[in-house]
Amino acid sequence: MTRIEAENFSNITNFVTTANPDASGGALISLFDPVTNTAFPPGTASTSFNQPTGSYEVIIGIFDEIDGESTVDVRIGSTVFPTITLNNPSSTASGIPEASTFVPLQISSSTFIRNGDLIEVKGTTDGDEFIRFDYMEFNLTNELPVAVDDTATTTEDTTVKINVLDNDSDTEGDSTLTVISDPSNGSAVVDDNGTPDD
Repeated sequence: MTRIEAENFSNITNFVTTANPDASGGALISLFDPVTNTAFPPGTASTSFNQPTGSYEVIIGIFDEIDGESTVDVRIGSTVFPTITLNNPSSTASGIPEASTFVPLQISSSTFIRNGDLIEVKGTTDGDEFIRFDYMEFNLTNELPVAVDDTATTTEDTTVKINVLDNDSDTEGDSTLTVISDPSNGSAVVDDNGTPDD
């Protein structure tokens, strides 16, 4: 599991960092202007994904309060996720960022992310809900490989070699080959290190 605290995003516009005992790491970013007691304009926070390329579950930690229906848009690399509307607070939620209003929202159960992809979070406030954004969390998943049938022909008693993984794909790049049944005619041998006649 990889967690990126919102206050550690490398580029932050309009959002401000605020200490909060109920936030991961003891801080969050929000669009609340303490000077005017109003909301800042729509804000953006972005950073680069510095984990290995692969498929990840994506979760955003945020506070869903009862005093507005703010919206959040998330983009990772070329993937744009549906707009999140903060309009489903818990039955015990209040209008302030505290434990009762915190929610970990799953943005995706599995999405492909490349090392170096830009993570961008945009927020627009509504009412007195000032988008208290806590963190992004990434949990590596393992998608099933895609196997494609192979064909080859040869004359009787003549060996034929086939790269059976050549036209298959695996998002994580760790595909393996297992023989689960014997051929109906002849014999089949797995060459597991790529060296003929070993």
